[in-house]
Amino acid sequence: MNTRKLAIQAISYLESLGKPLPDESETAWYKQNERNYKALLKLNNANMGKTMDELKALALAPLAERYAKEAIERMFKIDAEISKTYKREEEIEKTPSLWHGFFSGHEVTPKAVCKRQLEALERKREKLNKQHTELAKSITAEQAQKFNYPLECLDGIELCAS
Repeated sequence: MNTRKLAIQAISYLESLGKPLPDESETAWYKQNERNYKALLKLNNANMGKTMDELKALALAPLAERYAKEAIERMFKIDAEISKTYKREEEIEKTPSLWHGFFSGHEVTPKAVCKRQLEALERKREKLNKQHTELAKSITAEQAQKFNYPLECLDGIELCAS
């Protein structure tokens, strides 16, 4: 049982109680809200998360060691993927067929294909950075050091409290 995720779901359910219900056609919302309720119920049956403060403490708690190791391994993979996108961008910048005026000595402008490729790389980087940030927020600096993740890569990201 991952108590962090359950606590996050429980908080989401409790926050949804004060909001008006959406249309009945939004079945996905109702299904998710039911899963959130079951998460709250599961925590309460385990005598955890009886108050909102307890739920918030559970949601903000750092990951257990085995989950932290998995998160850091995933962060290494994300770093490698981000690196690949930068290398691909460099390849695109050196490919004459993707640019207008590449050999002319005048201003170089990207062709439509080039623009699409560069935009796709940027979107992929944004998505990967978002995943990386979420993972980084769930670990502590000590866990990062323990599993050999460089702390310089975590600058500007608020890590979990120890």
